[in-house]
Amino acid sequence: MIFIAADERDVILRRTKHGRNQEAYLYRFAASPEELRVAFLDYVGAINSLYDKPRWYHALCANCTTTFYRLPNSRCRWDWRVLANGRLDKALYEAGRLDRTVPFADLRRRALLNAIANAAPVEGFGDHIRRELERSRHGQ
Repeated sequence: MIFIAADERDVILRRTKHGRNQEAYLYRFAASPEELRVAFLDYVGAINSLYDKPRWYHALCANCTTTFYRLPNSRCRWDWRVLANGRLDKALYEAGRLDRTVPFADLRRRALLNAIANAAPVEGFGDHIRRELERSRHGQ
C-alpha cells in the first residue's frame, strides 16, 4: 500500500490528460473546518503508520477509497458504492455531503472537469478550474 501526496494539478491531469483518459469531477464537499482538519490528520497518521506496519493494496478491500472510510475518525457511513468505481458521488449526494439544491444528474454534469482542466494554465491552475466550474454552475 502506498499513499501519494500530490497537488491538485498532478492528480487531475493524470486522469484527464495524461495516460488513460478518464472522466474527472470536482464537487464542493460539505464539511466543517474541524472535520477537514481531523480527516487530514487521520490521513497523515495512516501514511506514517505504514512505516511501522506495512499493508498490502487490495483492489476491493484496501484501496484509495476504502482506506479513507477506515480512518479512525471517519464519519462516513459504509455504502456498497464505495466499492463500485464511479458511484461514490451519488452516495455522498444522498448523504447530504454534496449540493442538494439541484438534481444529482445536473450536479454531476456541472462538475465534469475534463475540458476545463485540460485547458487550464499551469499558473493558477486550481483557481482557474474552480472559477470556471462556478461559472458553468451558474450557466454563464
